[in-house]
Amino acid sequence: MNNYTPDDEAPALSIATVATTLNVSSHIIKTLLRKEILIYVPDNYLAHRKRIDKQEVIDGKSVARLLHRLSSLNESVPNGKIVRFDHYGIDHAKRLDLLNEIDGEYIRIAAFNFTVGLPSLALSKTLRTIGERSSSLSIRKSAEFLEVYPDAIYRLIKAKLLTARGLDERRACIEIDELTTFRENYIFTHEIARKLMCNPTNIADRIISIGIIPIHGPAIDGGLTYVFRRSDITAEVLLRINDCNTYKSRTGRGRKIVKPTNTQLGTDQETFTTLELSVKTGISIATIQHEAKYGCLSEAVINMTSSKKAFQFHSRAIGILALLSESHRWAIKKRKSK
Repeated sequence: MNNYTPDDEAPALSIATVATTLNVSSHIIKTLLRKEILIYVPDNYLAHRKRIDKQEVIDGKSVARLLHRLSSLNESVPNGKIVRFDHYGIDHAKRLDLLNEIDGEYIRIAAFNFTVGLPSLALSKTLRTIGERSSSLSIRKSAEFLEVYPDAIYRLIKAKLLTARGLDERRACIEIDELTTFRENYIFTHEIARKLMCNPTNIADRIISIGIIPIHGPAIDGGLTYVFRRSDITAEVLLRINDCNTYKSRTGRGRKIVKPTNTQLGTDQETFTTLELSVKTGISIATIQHEAKYGCLSEAVINMTSSKKAFQFHSRAIGILALLSESHRWAIKKRKSK
């Protein structure tokens, strides 16, 4: 089918054949048929049945037309967001709706490879601005621009990492230049997970465990998702994150705490009790216990008794607490020295 043009005579094709051509499942082909991106062979009685049988019912010309449209690559649209089709989830049907708008003003094709099929497709979608303010996006569109939930945008505004401007009593907007600057300077965990091609669930725990502290997130200032400085996530750091296995997760059922032996720690590395760590850092015992159980310090815990209060810490806990105490956004302040 890749060799056909819309003007050629094309045979009727089965769902399985079209699925192979586009490199997707038969379920997605049926979705394309329901959305009329592909069509049935004219006057085919099977098209009127509730259950679609895998027969030669798809019009070959409609497949050729779709492939021809996808091969017309264009420059990215201004204020655009790249929408990719390389993974399938609950929102895939919504992404397929964009195929009907390819020839319009707001959707252009950024990438497509015939040999790979639909998973290689990338569309450039314009984020429509608010009214006459051609340089601003609504909160919902700002969330789409940064690929996060709208509530995460509100948390970023509260943390003063973004600035919202009021349009009226119930609407706000953010300048596109500010969103672009934010994206250049900071990175979310889902983008890091995409670079590593892994699940983003515990990626923040793995990053924190190697000593990189986020500037925003649940354990920092109550943010919805963790945000790191983009300059901290280098190629070397990505390799360390990928190889990191000794981290403590704060999601799901939880991981058992590893109790390393003296040979694992080395003779030159000290361990500290909660009291000893409090004396060395000047931070209260209650604060250290809280961070060990729920915050960024949990990765430095190497032993914990059945009472879950008598912690034993690795020496790197001193450095982590120093970084936290210097952060202006750390909710728990350092204890005053007497």
